[in-house]
Amino acid sequence: MLNTLPNELLSEICGFLDTSQSLRSLSLTCRKLHDYTKLDGWKAFLRGRFVSTIPLPLDQEYGLRPSDARNIVHGLTTLYRNWDRKAFLARYIDPSENNVNLRTWQKERWWRPRGQTMGYQPVIDSYDEWMGGEWASRREVLTWGAGNHIVMRVKGTTPTTRTVWKDLDEKERGDYVDNFNHLSSWYTWEIPDSVAGADDITALKILRPDHRGVDGDEQENIVFGTASGHLSTLHVDMAKRELRRQAFDTKNRFVGTISVSPAKKPFIAASLDGSALALYPVTNSETQENVLEASSEVDIGTDGQICSSSFIRKERVAIGLRRSVEPIQVYEITPTGLTSHPIRKFHVNSLDWAGRGLETVQMASGQALPGSVYAIIPLPNDATGSSSNGQVFLSGGYDGVVRLHDMRSSNDFEITFADPTNDSAIFALQAQGQERLIAGTAQHCMLRVYDIRLSGSCAYHSSFLKRPSPRSNSYSAPPTVAAKPSIHQLRTGWNTYLTPTSLGRSQAYTSPVYSLSLPSPTSPFLYAGVEQRVVELTFTSILDKHSDPIFAPTLTYSAGTEETDVKQTWDRLGDVENLGMYEWDGDAESSVQEAKRVLRFWMSGGWIRRRKEIDGGGESNQWIKEDKNRITGEADVGGREEEGGEEDPLHRVLSGNQKFAQSTDPSVFTVLAAGQSPEILWIGCADSRVPETTICSCSPGDIFVHRNIANCVNPGDLSVAAVVEYAVVHLKVKKIVVCGHTGCGGAAAALGDGDLGGVLNEWLGPLRELRRKSGAVLERVEEKEKGTVLAELNVKRGVDALRAMDNVKKAEKERGLEVHGVMFDLASGCLKLVDEVKGGNGLWTPVN
Repeated sequence: MLNTLPNELLSEICGFLDTSQSLRSLSLTCRKLHDYTKLDGWKAFLRGRFVSTIPLPLDQEYGLRPSDARNIVHGLTTLYRNWDRKAFLARYIDPSENNVNLRTWQKERWWRPRGQTMGYQPVIDSYDEWMGGEWASRREVLTWGAGNHIVMRVKGTTPTTRTVWKDLDEKERGDYVDNFNHLSSWYTWEIPDSVAGADDITALKILRPDHRGVDGDEQENIVFGTASGHLSTLHVDMAKRELRRQAFDTKNRFVGTISVSPAKKPFIAASLDGSALALYPVTNSETQENVLEASSEVDIGTDGQICSSSFIRKERVAIGLRRSVEPIQVYEITPTGLTSHPIRKFHVNSLDWAGRGLETVQMASGQALPGSVYAIIPLPNDATGSSSNGQVFLSGGYDGVVRLHDMRSSNDFEITFADPTNDSAIFALQAQGQERLIAGTAQHCMLRVYDIRLSGSCAYHSSFLKRPSPRSNSYSAPPTVAAKPSIHQLRTGWNTYLTPTSLGRSQAYTSPVYSLSLPSPTSPFLYAGVEQRVVELTFTSILDKHSDPIFAPTLTYSAGTEETDVKQTWDRLGDVENLGMYEWDGDAESSVQEAKRVLRFWMSGGWIRRRKEIDGGGESNQWIKEDKNRITGEADVGGREEEGGEEDPLHRVLSGNQKFAQSTDPSVFTVLAAGQSPEILWIGCADSRVPETTICSCSPGDIFVHRNIANCVNPGDLSVAAVVEYAVVHLKVKKIVVCGHTGCGGAAAALGDGDLGGVLNEWLGPLRELRRKSGAVLERVEEKEKGTVLAELNVKRGVDALRAMDNVKKAEKERGLEVHGVMFDLASGCLKLVDEVKGGNGLWTPVN
């Protein structure tokens, strides 16, 4: 019967087939259907099942041949099957030794920025172009901000590039090809006259091919903003070996977020100091020498602090706010610029992640509680629930819930995606076509993946989904929200831990996933930014005999067989990471227990393995045992005397605490237990000789304290930033004091460039940079005084960094918060204010 139907009807039928295997079976029924399938069947299947993934009609745009259509179906169905199977490889990526420095256009090794308390926080963007014809003909561009550096990789998988690598020797292959034998070129660029930490890149976007205008194909345009208030477009022309930079005027305000509109002539929307949204025109031809002013700017007032922004369509930009009752606001771009007030605001507070309904959380007064939104992305056109005119977008917030918002609806949100095992804040979002939503969380390097395909939709599945029963809550609102019957709650997905095992510090386990980037919905690569590193996730099955055509160059077969050599094909360098992962669904209790089991195994395994590698032989078993106790909370903290009769230091401390507790008036502890209201935030050195409460004759509860080596205040240091925010915003301290001291070991070490170890070298990087910039000042003092002078200069630097923070500036303006620098003289026991008068005589002004 089917063989009598016209081709137009056959095309409709093929577009609704469930799998490519169904289409193949159809082609085997008779000669006519075989010929039809070969000529038009695969194209029809593409139109029906991958309409949101592939631009159609392809035969007009790319000259698509019937054989190409079948090749594309092979690639797409393989990719989707790998996602369904959770089949992927994970490895950390860095520029090769054949990296090109864009300032000199010379090949040289790249070194990661050093100097922050924590590693840099990568901000990533990427895209890939399908060059037409073969499915594997791709050009991918990946770029990220690495502290005060920009890193870019350009990778080609065209038929030409796949044959070039065969002519390279082993050394050249390591420099010019990646793990999949794709030709790769690496480029890096350091911001001129910049300091790691203070000038870190905080936001970055790369313009897409549609934005290039009349420029050549070899030019890439990268928009970036920094913590020190620089906003620029970097024009990189690889063919001409030219580099140009276009600057924008931010009035030296901190650049928090950047978003580029999807229009042919795009705009840049940047948040400045967390309180303003500015609009700039994109220039992608000849760079102008003058600094470009913002074409429009709007101040959000006291509604909150901007921490995310995204164009949801070419003339609308949505911003996410921190601690705001309505943390999502949408502005329209008119011919005269941004609207002065948002055209729409959204609430987000709910208790849905805990399964307690979707009602808005309210205070006793009836006012909605403030919430925070850290990530906003538009839902791709043609995705499930989306619209072609960009009315639908997604947000991720502090409560760990992802929400779908519709501008056409009166509801604040339509669907929530919640993980019952983890409520960590959502720092990054990325949609994978119309199939999945990937979220980066604030803890444990966790990546969360939601399946957003609904049963009965046109979304492609490599396996059939069960249709929910009428009583199922999988795709309908719980009974407790009858007032909002349109709101759905989806609770299925899986999580994986992106373990940064190559970082030799235990706090790396708690690193957030700061950013995510998927080059395109058809790309098998996903990139995630964690502390100090970028993780590449490659969705491919190592046991698949017919893998994605993109990976054809990497396939290596065992001698004399047709079996793939797994080690040589997928892990020839031994750099594939071993990650922990678990699935979860609506059963919260069982999902939570599974999450705890995996997390415990993952953390203990990684920690023990690293200890064993570091210590090696001898006493390694003892260290492993102690770490196990540390993880499970079973370590013995009792005091004892060591050999020779000397008192154990821990025992001495515990005994001293007992004396303190017994000799102190009990009413003191009653006051301390009631809460704290310190008037001073003290940022001091970790040196044991400078205990702030003791040297200031203060009592517990008088001073809120943060201490580190050499009392450094780096803008990129989350630890300092968290302490300052809590002290200024919540405790409302009246003074902030940065305290340095004479005889500071950190300052003394920063006077030279000797190797102190990986972490200490990174930590002292900014202080060493300060020494280099202050060479003229240091040359005027005696050698024995240089350490003290550098310590004083570091105090002044810390004071300046604090005064540049948004929370501090706001408190200075609104309630008179003061920031001071002091030095403690170990020889006299006296504190002295750092002289803030330029050209003053002497280093210090005594405290009155």
